[in-house]
Amino acid sequence: MSKFNLTALLSGVAVVVGALSGATPAQAGELYNDWNYGIDRFNDGSGGSLYNYKGLAFTETEDNFIFALSGGLNYNEVSDTNLTHGDLFLNFSGGDFDTANGTDSLLAVKFAPNDTNLEAGLYKDVTAGDLNQFADIDHAGESYSSLDHYYDFGWGRDGGNVNKVTNTFGTDLATRQETYDYFYSDEVAANPTRNNTTLMNAIKSGTKVGDVSMLDKATLNGQYGLDFGHFNAVGSDVFGISLDKSMLEGVLPGGITEFMAHTILECGNDGVALAGAMDIPEEEQDVPEPTALLGLGSLGLLLVKGRKQQNA
Repeated sequence: MSKFNLTALLSGVAVVVGALSGATPAQAGELYNDWNYGIDRFNDGSGGSLYNYKGLAFTETEDNFIFALSGGLNYNEVSDTNLTHGDLFLNFSGGDFDTANGTDSLLAVKFAPNDTNLEAGLYKDVTAGDLNQFADIDHAGESYSSLDHYYDFGWGRDGGNVNKVTNTFGTDLATRQETYDYFYSDEVAANPTRNNTTLMNAIKSGTKVGDVSMLDKATLNGQYGLDFGHFNAVGSDVFGISLDKSMLEGVLPGGITEFMAHTILECGNDGVALAGAMDIPEEEQDVPEPTALLGLGSLGLLLVKGRKQQNA
């Protein structure tokens, strides 16, 4: 069994009743008004508020899964230092990211104009890695080389003690060790260094499933009831990523499925994660048309008639 157990993380959490989707599955994070929130530390964005995530949230409607991000950059914005968002990863393995990486349990969404050559949209069978290690544009000198590099620089440390970083990726990966345990193998998590804690912030390879829709703050708040303000976690930019549920039919097994979602800024300046669960639609089975059934019935009658004639 993996050292990181998503089922254990989600256990004992109340069931939320969704206004649009009926009874929704149990979720971790902070539950409020049919949304599941992962609230990040407010001062751990390297470079200031522009490069700081305040939270990641999730809800589902009858037809869509919706993720919302609160931070300092809009989804279509690139900062003066050429920095934007990484990709949004969805780990359905029930275990750590190292186990899921490169398997059919890992999906991801490219939603921002980062330096990969991929189109925007949802991807399956994803292999992830550090954007700065395989992108066309070299960010050397502008970015963190690893997660350990980011932590050692001191962002978010408590009382000046770098080993007491808390709430590193939000509510569900709240300590430095929990974050290492989630992203990396047992060996790496036990001895993390700048050389082995690769930033998992971009799709290295995968197969596109379909397009996604972007939602603005007004739509999220007014139509869907998003409320980062309840946690004092409203960034200068809030936006949503909407996935049509039908895209996941056949990509993942149907039914209530646990996930861990995360995104890390392009150059590793901050990241946020959220554990939850979603109700994946069952894949529709092909049913023969009535005319086809009639054809099969006629064939059966002919076979029976032939056998009777042989017997006679």
